[in-house]
Amino acid sequence: MSPSMFSGVGGIGGQLNVFSSMVLPYNQTSEFGANNTAKKDGENPQQCTVHPTGLPYAFDVTFPDRRLPVCQRCKKNFRSRDLCRTRDGHRALPWATTYLVVTLTDEVLSQNEDGTLCYRNDIPIIAETQNIPDLCKGPAGGFMASEPICKVCKDKNYTRDYCRNVSGHTTPPHQAVYIKIVPKTEANTLPPRKKKRKIEDGVDGKVKNEGGDNNAKDDSDDLTDIHPSKTFLVVFSATKMIVKVCICILYLLC
Repeated sequence: MSPSMFSGVGGIGGQLNVFSSMVLPYNQTSEFGANNTAKKDGENPQQCTVHPTGLPYAFDVTFPDRRLPVCQRCKKNFRSRDLCRTRDGHRALPWATTYLVVTLTDEVLSQNEDGTLCYRNDIPIIAETQNIPDLCKGPAGGFMASEPICKVCKDKNYTRDYCRNVSGHTTPPHQAVYIKIVPKTEANTLPPRKKKRKIEDGVDGKVKNEGGDNNAKDDSDDLTDIHPSKTFLVVFSATKMIVKVCICILYLLC
């Protein structure tokens, strides 16, 4: 039903036109910047520094509200997300398992003489959030069998067994955040962060508990061999960092 059908009914058409002008096209960033996160003046965005195993650099990820768990220290001190991430601006790895889908853009990659892709180390990079893609096939080999269900099955109230085992879905979990790595410019750089009340030491995005039982680095794929999809899933927390290559990712509308 098109808005033009209501153009002569009590001004409803005008209201619909105003509403449609407020809706962002698919996969377009909002007026609040490349990270799609609106914050009040003086508030820190909820960010986390992540250094996936095998990647030559770390990056800061801006999470949507209420999507990034508190850091391990604040969890032990029973501090809320607002105190940890927003007020104090903590960027340490979260205490609970978090899912991140990372896509490498062509601008941050270069080609070797043999035609293989490699990472560029001559430019600064930044992570920009993306919308949920139209298609994303995650890691193969049964890795996703025990992970949370995908968004489609979540919206339909299906069980994890039906999603992962019966349907064989490998789409990343419904709570996953999608980002892309792009060159850092003045246009996509966030304003300076508010001064922290609690100083963090040694936040580099790496897991500190090297000998922990949950630190399953052996299950990670080798990111030095860049997959044609240029996309990988990061399953991480303060005690583990697992990186698995995604088979493909597709955005129909850009």
